[in-house]
Amino acid sequence: MQCRRKRVVVTGLGAVSPLGLDVVSTWRACLAGESGIRRVTVFDVEHWPVKIGGEVVGFDLTPYLHDSYRDLAPLLSRGPQFGVAAASMAMDDSGLSDLRVPPHRIGCSLGSLNTSPSLAEMNRWRHLEQDFDPPRYAVVGAVKDLWMSQVAAARVVCDRWRCGGPYYLTSAACASGTMSLGVALKALRRGEADVMLAGGFDGMLDETTSMSFALLGALSTRNDEPSRASRPFDLRRDGFVLAEGAAVLVLEELDHALRRGAKIYAEVAGYASSMTSEHITDTSPDGRHSARAMTLALEDAAVQPEQV
Repeated sequence: MQCRRKRVVVTGLGAVSPLGLDVVSTWRACLAGESGIRRVTVFDVEHWPVKIGGEVVGFDLTPYLHDSYRDLAPLLSRGPQFGVAAASMAMDDSGLSDLRVPPHRIGCSLGSLNTSPSLAEMNRWRHLEQDFDPPRYAVVGAVKDLWMSQVAAARVVCDRWRCGGPYYLTSAACASGTMSLGVALKALRRGEADVMLAGGFDGMLDETTSMSFALLGALSTRNDEPSRASRPFDLRRDGFVLAEGAAVLVLEELDHALRRGAKIYAEVAGYASSMTSEHITDTSPDGRHSARAMTLALEDAAVQPEQV
């Protein structure tokens, strides 16, 4: 007899973006057609070829940190800070923060790409620590929490919400956040947890990342019109725009959500991924790998293309 596959729904939302510091403000700005692309201020871009990016403005991590982790805030780089905040928002939105779900039934699946500290962060530590040695730091990670800030962020999230279930930290380039959702979906379907915090975070606005992508010729140089720089389907496109932010969802097994009367935003019906090995930076121009991922996701959801 075939077992009924568990269904998974979204019961909590959290976000920090260049458009807003929470889900509501981000969504309102999106509906209003606003752009979050502006001149970068997190590092000096005066002599940089690319001076624009999607920068988060006015963010403060402090309200989202438990008292026992207040001292950790300076050790987290920007992306992980956004991730901690978005996870906190998602849990509060879900209503689970006030319930006592068994720790082993709550898991965490987060995705992030940028694992290198910025030159500015290393310079800050050079001034804070008298014996700080940048070359030694680069080799062995003398400041471990800063060097592994993605792991530190996941640790803060898991400890704050007593996550004792499955734990995954995915790094899959620009697809890291999306893949973390797929990993969480499968964990819930397998019955490994009733609740999964899932999403992604990144802070791509630093000297090393910006220069690396600029040298690849991948970034738009429309510094004088930042709101019009990102135009992927325009014949006059000249590259993409780096940004930063986080989005985290609470994914929950449907029956568990219904039993507690949770607010349900949507169902995650299907997921798939497909690897392209055409080029280190470019996908296949014919789109066949992307098409395969979409086809497999539809099959996973038991949905026909004409239904979408």
